[in-house]
Order: sequence, then structure tokens, then C-alpha cells
Amino acid sequence: MLTYSRQIADQTCPGQIAFNTLEMTPDYFRALFLKACSADFLSRARKSAESFFSLLTERPFTPHLSLVYGSDLPELKARSLMSDIPLPYTALFDRLDVVRTQGAPEQWNLIASFPLKEFSL
Repeated sequence: MLTYSRQIADQTCPGQIAFNTLEMTPDYFRALFLKACSADFLSRARKSAESFFSLLTERPFTPHLSLVYGSDLPELKARSLMSDIPLPYTALFDRLDVVRTQGAPEQWNLIASFPLKEFSL
């Protein structure tokens, strides 16, 4: 897995992702999240990852940035958080992190981090 992740990072250049929408769902891992706008570099990275990890093709690609995990986020608190986040929000992505996601989120561990490659013409 780490070899494939390094190859994906080597094939991906850094890029910016814009987030224009803040959403909440009853899904534990998407209680409150920023929905990502499409970004060419991100789509290319996903295609590269699908070539190594076939299970990725079984789920729709819905890039987002989770802000809060939990299934019991009170709507009033969520609405308060939502009003505090200025949109649009843009972030630069320049690394591919590999995280062991066994157990609860507070038990997750970063196991590797690979810089995305700058390409020169």
C-alpha cells in the first residue's frame, strides 16, 4: 500500500481546492463538512489511485473536508459553527498522507506522508 501511495504522490502535482458549500448529514463521518469543488489535479489523483486500489471504484468520489465527526451533533451547534466559517474557503494540497483508520478517529495514526511532485515543462 505504501509503495502505491508513493507512486500516486509521484504522479500528482500540488493544487488548490475551493470549498464553496458547508453541509451537514446524519452520516458519522460527514456530520459537518466542506464540499469540494471539482479540481483537475484531484480528479487525476483519484484516477491514479483507482488503478492501484480497485475497491475505490465501488464508491462514488465525493471530495470533502470533514470538520466534525459524530452522529449526535446538535443542529443548533452545527448552525452556529456554520455561521463562523467564511466561504469560499481555498486550501493548497501538497502532500498525500496515509492514515491507519482503525478504531475511533482519535486512535487514527499517520503512517506515511509523501510530497506531491512539482512538474516542470
